[in-house]
Amino acid sequence: MAESQCSLCGSTRVQSLPLFVAMVGAGPGLRKEWLQPEEVSLSRGRPLLIVAVGVVALISGAILPGILVAVGGAVWLSRVNQTMRSNEKERKEWLGKRICLNCEKTFPPPT
Repeated sequence: MAESQCSLCGSTRVQSLPLFVAMVGAGPGLRKEWLQPEEVSLSRGRPLLIVAVGVVALISGAILPGILVAVGGAVWLSRVNQTMRSNEKERKEWLGKRICLNCEKTFPPPT
């Protein structure tokens, strides 16, 4: 199968999904799954602050509370980082997607 051929219907009327969305615009005929995933705006500031508070508590002698707070902040920071990486990956994948203008199937670019 050629690079510019739909894997479902075999049509050669295949186009970049971002280009298609830009040409069509955000009108009523545009499906939600065709739109670029929204950027997640999360901050690492609060989780880092919680980790710092836990470390300060550890240094000041509150061992168990310090450990619990620091570990809780580290887990929260890990989740924030994971969410941000996942969102970035989805947005990059969307930029490479293609759409068949015949059957309207979307698919990743050929590798």
